[in-house]
Amino acid sequence: MTFTALVVRVLIASPGDVALEREVISETIDDWNAARAVASEVVLMPIRWETHVVPELGVDAQMVVNTQIGDGSDIVIAVFSSRVGTATPRAVSGTVEEVDRAVADGRTVHVWFSRAPIPHDADLEQVAKVRELPQRWTGLFGHYADLADLRYQVRRALDRDVDKLAAADKVDLVRVFEEGLNVRPAPAPGARLRASAARVAGGEYVIEVANSGVAPAEDLSVVLVGQSGGELALNGPQHFDLLDGSSATWHVWLSLADSIPATVRMTWLEAGFARSLEQTVST
Repeated sequence: MTFTALVVRVLIASPGDVALEREVISETIDDWNAARAVASEVVLMPIRWETHVVPELGVDAQMVVNTQIGDGSDIVIAVFSSRVGTATPRAVSGTVEEVDRAVADGRTVHVWFSRAPIPHDADLEQVAKVRELPQRWTGLFGHYADLADLRYQVRRALDRDVDKLAAADKVDLVRVFEEGLNVRPAPAPGARLRASAARVAGGEYVIEVANSGVAPAEDLSVVLVGQSGGELALNGPQHFDLLDGSSATWHVWLSLADSIPATVRMTWLEAGFARSLEQTVST
């Protein structure tokens, strides 16, 4: 069933040499939502330029990113390896500019640096600029050994961020509703999502989510859980808009260690309100 939640926008900032790290951070945010969103009444929305920025003329590219997603984020997670990125008119790189603006605004910012060996073909000038970054900002920086280590550290940071908000009484939704502080009542859901699963052959399954409602499910994220309770790797779109009257499919290939699909968890936005739905599927 649906629930009302506070949406916290988490900007994933990085140069282009850490694509795998960006995916891990986004997956970690999805994992956090699956585990804690309902109980905490908080939904973390991963924001990435690849999925949230649209073409726009009139200013330089980084300023487009700043105005469309960067400046509106609540938390910034930045990660660096051997590149600092491409310079902008205002900073040594777009990622650095995003961090600078967030720090200046007083937003929560986490910065991690990779401890992995520098690639043999790395641009040494870029490497040197990365090593200079700790002198640019004041605070405590994180370092990760591999993707699993980064996933663990990001999850701990997200837990702390939400707990800190709750301790500061910023996530007490009951109090907000009672005081009527610019909070609109959640309208009745317009999107009607239904998930189904079908076995194709061997260990291959197809998961379909159809929207038979009268409103789109915006920024839809789907998680598939097996009978054993573990998440199964889905191949298909994430964080996209599922229009009313349309459907989307995902493929999953099970290994011998995986259990068969049992539950589909869906989170999305609708008219600015966070929605969540969990459905049992049979194959």
